[in-house]
Amino acid sequence: MGETKKMTKEQADEFRHNVEEALRRQAELDPVLKKWQGYDFWDILYDITEQMIKSRHAQDDVEPTPAATLAEMIARENFQQRRSPRAFRDFVVILKEAVEADTAERHRGILKKGLYKEFLDEIVSLSLFALQTYPGNYEIQPVLGNQGYDALVFDETGNEVDRIEMTSPHNGAIAAKDNRLVVERGHGEVHIGNHDDTLEDLSGPLFPWVLATCRNKAEKDYRDCTLVVGIEPIWPDAENEKAQYERQIQKLASEMAAIKFNAKRVFLLVMSPVRVVLVQG
Repeated sequence: MGETKKMTKEQADEFRHNVEEALRRQAELDPVLKKWQGYDFWDILYDITEQMIKSRHAQDDVEPTPAATLAEMIARENFQQRRSPRAFRDFVVILKEAVEADTAERHRGILKKGLYKEFLDEIVSLSLFALQTYPGNYEIQPVLGNQGYDALVFDETGNEVDRIEMTSPHNGAIAAKDNRLVVERGHGEVHIGNHDDTLEDLSGPLFPWVLATCRNKAEKDYRDCTLVVGIEPIWPDAENEKAQYERQIQKLASEMAAIKFNAKRVFLLVMSPVRVVLVQG
């Protein structure tokens, strides 16, 4: 990541307006942050966050707390807070951008050190699925560990209404090797794909890994869970390849549907572009 540029007063005012307008409309922050990528906007973003916290505490007549630091954000208890789908997604986006701006933390993230494995393999995809699937007045609580599910879902009255099990199939060995190379030399291996043949992510073909993972999950008891299979295929640049890409998504969902799962519901979460496909239930 290169040096960040300092904003002019006019740019800072425009950035603040963009963020506040997105939050007011309960829209995604991702496009705003991408628009201003390369600029040093973190002081402004933290100031907006702190003002929101103060405003909410003022309404509740509670003493405000300072805005979260990066170290506080990357903590087990913070990951496991109950949040609305929108607040959950915004937390993930802000944390990702903060980590990207810090070289040491970015390298820890790439290598999936500490809690970054759970964050990248579960929390990121979970935040996208929750935003696409549950009402805005519900709350999502990630649960780290090996308890058979990755998150609890609560309705507007506080009653638990769902449990979510996330899985993100990929070629872990190739991905780990590439991640080490990215940290060491700034880029991984070059993988040449062909969208006419199969869906691929940065580690190679996805179909074998997804279907093998699904067959393994089908042997387990998820009757009280919503099972979500998250993938992030390479989105083709060429217009003539995009229709084939969409056909491959449908083909994968169809092959998944042929597997008999012991689950409440099964979804395919596609993260590029984001959509949720119901496979079973």
